Amino acid sequence: MALEAGAAELREVAVRLRATGQVGLQRRMYRNIRLATAPAAERVRASAMASLPREGGLNEWVAESVIKTSVTSGVRSAGVTLRMRKTGHDLKKINEGVVRHPVYGNTKVWAVTNVQPGFFTRPLEAMRPEVTAACVAAMREAALEAGFR
Repeated sequence: MALEAGAAELREVAVRLRATGQVGLQRRMYRNIRLATAPAAERVRASAMASLPREGGLNEWVAESVIKTSVTSGVRSAGVTLRMRKTGHDLKKINEGVVRHPVYGNTKVWAVTNVQPGFFTRPLEAMRPEVTAACVAAMREAALEAGFR
């Protein structure tokens, strides 16, 4: 329920800021939201290092992936999303616990290895309350500065 209310509030504040021409304040709100989610990226990296196999360097390889925060504030959808990506690789499957890799010495043969699932989702779920509170605080600060009630 708190997430839906937060998304609705983000949508409302962003639309009102855009309508009143306060684009600079909206950009500052987005920057503050991205800053609030920055610790989440570090926790995901730490989780990858701790829970994925060290042998072969999978944990380091995954931890080097790009993690970005997207803030959307459309009329129909609003929210904050963290995305982790590495071009040409399926990090979603690794998060689900399945790793496909070539067999050592024979790159034409591929094998499947099961790993502990949730290296990405576990730390994000644990941080959800504090990140949600920080994002709501950034939105309310922008609304107050803009003079909204």
